[in-house]
Amino acid sequence: METYSKPRQQGGVRLGLLIFLVFTACLLAGALGVASFFFLGADARALRNGFMASSEGRWHQRIAVNVGGMTTGLVRLGAGFFKTPQEVQAGIEAVRSAEVGIYKRSEAPVTRGYGSTLVAMDKKMRKRGWERVVGVFKDNDFVAVYVPNKGLSEERIQCCFLVSHDDELVVGSARCNLGPILRLPEVRKVLDQPWSQAMAEVP
Repeated sequence: METYSKPRQQGGVRLGLLIFLVFTACLLAGALGVASFFFLGADARALRNGFMASSEGRWHQRIAVNVGGMTTGLVRLGAGFFKTPQEVQAGIEAVRSAEVGIYKRSEAPVTRGYGSTLVAMDKKMRKRGWERVVGVFKDNDFVAVYVPNKGLSEERIQCCFLVSHDDELVVGSARCNLGPILRLPEVRKVLDQPWSQAMAEVP
């Protein structure tokens, strides 16, 4: 009997160590998951940093929220247990992830041209595989929207956006699957019509 006592103790130590490691890994994963709710993703951060680097004053974060695929998946799962309008359900099904950061400038904005800022942002985002589809600026107002230069489809629509007005700045990104929305009867009815007729019915 003494010959088997030692292996049993070793097995018990190994099992205890394994449980401890799994428990610690779960805690770390949970902590990282919670922390990620309050930080922008890499692409949105690159867009934000590119803008801030070429603007006057100091920017301070007011809030940042990042809702990833796991969270939106849980929302979709939970929404399935409730009776909601078809359009609302389609909207919930469409959203895959979203993030937004809001910032405020500590110094009064200075009216300037944003042409050089837009060029610098284009260069920075292009290196990350994004192309600008919207770029509008006037006085202290600035709007820019970027989409990936490849990989876009009905199931994967993604964009990064930046909006600045005076001393306020909003930066974010979103990813969605348009399939549930495109399958709505009202949308299918419009899409199945000739383009000229569909545009004529738009108010």
